[in-house]
Amino acid sequence: VKNFVFSKLKQYWSPDIISDVLRKTYGKCTKYNISPECIYQYIYSEEWEKENLKNYLTRKHKRRRKYTGRKTQKLSKVQNQINISERIKFFPKSETRKEFWHFEWDSILSVRTTYSALRTEVERKTRFIFAQKINKKSAEYTEFATLQIFSTFPKNSIKSTTWDNGTEHANHEKVTERTWIKIFFADPYKSWQRWTNEHANGMIRRFFPKWTNFDKISENQIQIVVNYLNNRPRKILNYRTSQELFDEELAKITKRQKSKIQCD
Repeated sequence: VKNFVFSKLKQYWSPDIISDVLRKTYGKCTKYNISPECIYQYIYSEEWEKENLKNYLTRKHKRRRKYTGRKTQKLSKVQNQINISERIKFFPKSETRKEFWHFEWDSILSVRTTYSALRTEVERKTRFIFAQKINKKSAEYTEFATLQIFSTFPKNSIKSTTWDNGTEHANHEKVTERTWIKIFFADPYKSWQRWTNEHANGMIRRFFPKWTNFDKISENQIQIVVNYLNNRPRKILNYRTSQELFDEELAKITKRQKSKIQCD
C-alpha cells in the first residue's frame, strides 16, 4: 500500500483518487482501505517529510491545515451595539433607499507591515463615496476620521451609519454622543448586509490593489480616485453619477432650511 500511494502521488494523483482506487480494487478487504485523510496525515508527518510528497499535491502547504470549518475568531469586544435589525424600526425608508443620509462604513487595510488603512463611508441612496487615510486601524483613529468626515455636513442631518464588528469601532458611543447619529452593527460574517460599502471598496481596490502600502499613498491620490468614482455614471443609478444625486439631495436640504428660516 505504501509503495502504491508513493508511486501514484508522484504521478500527481490526489489522495482522494488513490483512496477510491484502493477501495475499488480490494473491495471489502479493510487492510488496503485507507481514507484520503489518512494519506494527508502521513504526507505531512515527520516520518514522511523527507519524501517531500506534499510537492505533488495540487495545493501544497508548509503545514497541514484543517478545513473542518471557517477559522474561528474572537467574539467582538464592541459593547452596547444596536443590531442592524433595529434599523428598520428607526428608519423604515432607509431599507428601500428612499431616504437620504444613511451611510455604511468600513476599512481597506494596508500591507501587513504597516498600520495605515483607508476608511470609507458610502451614502446608501446616492452611493456617494467618502474616503480618508488613517495612520492606524484603531478605535481612536476611527472615531477621529468619522467625526472629521461628518463634520462637513449640516448639523444633525445624518441619520444613521452601519458598521461591522471590528474592535476599531469600540468608540461608537462617543461618536453618537457628539453627533447624535444612530450607529448600527451588521451581524458577524454577513458582509452582504453592508454590500453598498463592500462594492465601493471593490471599486477602490482596482486602483489600490490588495497589499497596497497606504503609507506611500497621499491623501490627494486617494481623493482623485474617489472623485473619479463619484463622477462615473453607474447603471444602478440609471447611468447618472453619485455626485449628481448627492448634490441634488444637498440642494433639497438647503432649500428646506431657507424655507424654514423665512417661515420663522
